[in-house]
Amino acid sequence: MPRESLSSAGTRDSRGQSQVFADEAGIEALSGRRPGGRRRPPVEPANIDVKNFAEQWLDRKRLDVQLKTFASYEETVKRYIVKGIGTLRVRDVESEDVEAMLQQAVAKSTRGQLSGNTLRIIRATCSLLLKDAIKRLKLDVRNPCEDLDVKLGTLSQAERQQSVRDRVMTYEQLARVLRAAKQHCTRRDFMLFLALAETGARPSEELALRWSDVDIDRRTLRVERAVSLGGQIKPTKTKAMRTVRLTVPLAEALAAWRRHVERAAAKAKVSPPAFMFPSRSGQPLRAKPIGRCFRALLRKTDLPSSLTLYSLRHTFASQLLDQGVKPVDVARVMGHKNVTTTLTFYAHAIPQDDTPYIDRLTAARQAAGDAAVTFVKTSQRSKTRNAGKSVVSRQGFEPCAP
Repeated sequence: MPRESLSSAGTRDSRGQSQVFADEAGIEALSGRRPGGRRRPPVEPANIDVKNFAEQWLDRKRLDVQLKTFASYEETVKRYIVKGIGTLRVRDVESEDVEAMLQQAVAKSTRGQLSGNTLRIIRATCSLLLKDAIKRLKLDVRNPCEDLDVKLGTLSQAERQQSVRDRVMTYEQLARVLRAAKQHCTRRDFMLFLALAETGARPSEELALRWSDVDIDRRTLRVERAVSLGGQIKPTKTKAMRTVRLTVPLAEALAAWRRHVERAAAKAKVSPPAFMFPSRSGQPLRAKPIGRCFRALLRKTDLPSSLTLYSLRHTFASQLLDQGVKPVDVARVMGHKNVTTTLTFYAHAIPQDDTPYIDRLTAARQAAGDAAVTFVKTSQRSKTRNAGKSVVSRQGFEPCAP
């Protein structure tokens, strides 16, 4: 290559160099990147409407929350919020608009009413969306959802308990479901339903169980992970591990199930699957197909449509409390953060007859004997250490007579 070419390729005059830098800056501006490679955050126009901001908000939330949570956000935004206040500018939304949106959602529902839990979800999602809008658009306004009546879209403790009570099976209904599952379902699905009914674990936790989590001889089960809606393995809802005691029937059924799985794997000349209830590919099952299978089972047994796969968990907790197990022990087995959660949802299952407790208290006191209490007979006028002063007992506070 000629020297002149090398010189012209290796050096640029100041005019050419500034032109190159200007071109690079223009490319960065078009690509939304700051100098140095950092991407500029998207800037929403101050007059953006709720519909367009909600679309951007969902795009951001897609990577920030679990798939199940995002699906709830997306359905709520498209089904209720956009239809109710989507055309309004974000800065113009007031509490009356949100209240009208909720009323419109109720009026357009199939049955002409929405559950308190659905209203709570709509209100909470709308509040999160508007809170983010106020922060990003730097609006000097109050979140309209905060000005609503606190009872609107919230559930009282009685309503929460009623919602759970509607999804709890009786002892007879549970036995009927398990008999039908054994008759109509595959052995794997029957074992899954039996494990849910006998441990009270969340369906997502049960689907993530591995054979290494169970100790059949000691009748213990370790619960430390769950399966997300998208099939990913994640920690449990409370991010904590707990140990559940197996019932004798479940321990025996799991032992037989393990032998069946190992024989099937040996026959196919493959390694046994690590998961306790695997799919055909050996991966964890998804909750939705299992939920559909359970609903079909309910139809076969003519049980209420209000029951769901989660009803097996509700039934387990309710029947433990019905048998007199302490709420604090039920909270530990169920994996609740504290006993308050247990009492909030399952207090209806605690026996309300106090007679047995009162009778046991009386029997315990009588067994101790009256001699345990010493009654001192004193006069109406008590003397203190100061002989110069005397104190008269007030009426109604005199010492008891023996």
